[in-house]
Parts: sequence; C-alpha cells; structure tokens
Amino acid sequence: MPPPLPYDAVVVPGGGLTPSGDPHPWVAARLDAAAAVTPRPPHFLLLSRGTPHRPPPTHPRLGTPIDEAAASAAYLVATHGVDRRVLRLDGWSLDTIGNAYFCRVALAGPLRLARLLVITNAFHAPRCRALFEWVFGLPAIAGGPPPAVALDWQVVPDVGMEPAARAARARKEEAGLAAAVGGVMASVTDLAGLAAFVFGDHAAYAAAPAEAEASRTPCMDDEARGTY
Repeated sequence: MPPPLPYDAVVVPGGGLTPSGDPHPWVAARLDAAAAVTPRPPHFLLLSRGTPHRPPPTHPRLGTPIDEAAASAAYLVATHGVDRRVLRLDGWSLDTIGNAYFCRVALAGPLRLARLLVITNAFHAPRCRALFEWVFGLPAIAGGPPPAVALDWQVVPDVGMEPAARAARARKEEAGLAAAVGGVMASVTDLAGLAAFVFGDHAAYAAAPAEAEASRTPCMDDEARGTY
C-alpha cells in the first residue's frame, strides 16, 4: 500500500480561549492532532482572531489582547516543539465562515496550497465542513472554475466538554448550519459575492451604525447576531 500523500498544510479552525488566554481543552485536542500529522506539513494554518461577542483575554504583563491564533501557535511551540517558522496565523476571522474565507483568500491562495487537512471537533465538524467546502468550492468569478484545492478532514473528540454543554453547543451548531444553508449559501455564488457579504452584511465584519454598536451586548451564541 503506497504511503499517504503529504499535505501542503494542516488547518486548525478557531474554537475559543479560556479567560487566561489558553486554548480550551477541545481546541488543544485539535492542536495535538495537528502536531501528530505525518509527515509534518510545511504550513500550519491557525485560524481565528477571536469572537465579536466578548472581549479577548489580555496578556498578564503587557495588557494587550491575545489572539486565538497566537495562543494556538504558542501551544504548538511549547507542547510539541513545532518550528515557529511554519506557523501561519489568521489574525482577522471572528467566526467559522470568516475562518474559511480568510483561510482561502489570505493564506491558502497566496501560498498556493492545494491539499489541506482540516482538524476540528465532533460538535463542530458538520457546520465547519459544510462552510469550508462551500467557501473553497466557490469560483473566483461567476461561471468560472472552482479552485483546485482538496480538503480532507480529521475529527477529534470533544475533550473537556460536559455532556449538557456539548448538547447545547450541538444544537447551536445545527441551527447555525441551517441558517447558513438557507441564507448566504443559497444566495452567494462566487468569491466576489462572498466578499461583498462578509464586509457588507455580516454582523462580525461589516461597519455597524453607531446606535447599533452602542446597544450591542456580548453573546456566546455565534448565530444570535447573524454570524456563522
């Protein structure tokens, strides 16, 4: 049996940080699996700046915000000895559709990556896979060919999640996927349209009226304000 083909990159979507700025246990499980990929790929794409629904944790000495991608990078270096020079940090995305969008346009595209392994947890996998495969399958222009990028998937356990919390999160994931399928995934047909949606209509990235921003309250539900 021939050896498996090497990946151009392993991709770790965002999954949140603890108040102290460390990856949650379920995110650490993704990172552990990424570090174990053999042969080790030349790029690790670590996604997510954070979330728009609560303030980011801050560095205890500097007082500066901690990006999730940076925390994931620190974990891979400290726990698995991954070379910092192969880590590619997404410092822009704030939710799963943003993970997929910025992964494609800011990382995979410019780096000319053709074969990616995406690693996430069981609770997140259905929505993550649907959104990533949709985003990476969109043609650059209407009627054009989709990009020649292959996405493979690895699902890891929901480490550290209590059963009730996991069930609640799974319900939110299911609702978010249904909203995306009936909304943006049905109406956007190319990358230009996706960019227009992300920066014009998406609650996490579009400019909000001042009165709306002033009345905004933090929320743990990624779908509550139209994010996916």
